[in-house]
Amino acid sequence: MPRVFRLTLLAAVLALAPSCSAATVRTTPVRASNAMLRGVAWPVASVADAESLATRLGFERLLEMGHRWSQTARLENGALLWYAAGRDTSFRARAGSAVLPLFTGLPPGAIGGLPVGQWNAPEGKAMPHPNGAIELVRVTAVVASLDGACAAWERHGVKFGRRFTDPRHARPAREATLQDGRVVRFVAANSKAGAATDLALRWVGFTIAVNELKSASAHLRKSGVAVSCMDEAERPQRCRVDVGDVLGVEIELVPSSAGSPR
Repeated sequence: MPRVFRLTLLAAVLALAPSCSAATVRTTPVRASNAMLRGVAWPVASVADAESLATRLGFERLLEMGHRWSQTARLENGALLWYAAGRDTSFRARAGSAVLPLFTGLPPGAIGGLPVGQWNAPEGKAMPHPNGAIELVRVTAVVASLDGACAAWERHGVKFGRRFTDPRHARPAREATLQDGRVVRFVAANSKAGAATDLALRWVGFTIAVNELKSASAHLRKSGVAVSCMDEAERPQRCRVDVGDVLGVEIELVPSSAGSPR
């Protein structure tokens, strides 16, 4: 084959070959997350404080002793755990001055500045709770940058939906539904409040599904817990519980058939 023809053919092949420029380099797609929400850990000062708070809120619980003690209220596919506040949480993350959601399928420590706890304990049988609690539905965090926090979690495959207005805080929010159907909600911090950064980036509460809202709210009120229910004159769809603790933990109750109402 003549040299000139060979060079011409090589040039034609190179011209047809895909470009390797930065514009066409394909990155590895983010894998869908297999994250699941297993529970919520709640720091308290002592076993007595845990027992008192659990009793007031209508949770049956079991004292579990290990590396550190915890009062565990078993729910369907998860639990609410009160544990000794301090540096060592035994959940591979620092909770700080807030509740700590416990996951599987996510790296422990922190994602986007939010602490992420791990809890791989075997699933236990759900306890019959006086307040009628059945399962953990959602965890909620207040974040300084709504889209920034969502982007950090999406790098781990947790996909967030579009913005909406969170009814409790009346501020923009986004949420993601995990593999187990439970929800992670981020709410934008109030930029006019002038809060410190560490207060504008923390888990603030959780939502629990109960058998029946009216009986649950009646039980809590009988224990001296303040409860406000939406649409109280009719059939309530959600009730907000005023825990009255120094952490400002927000608890919302929903009927078990309501899933994750906004």
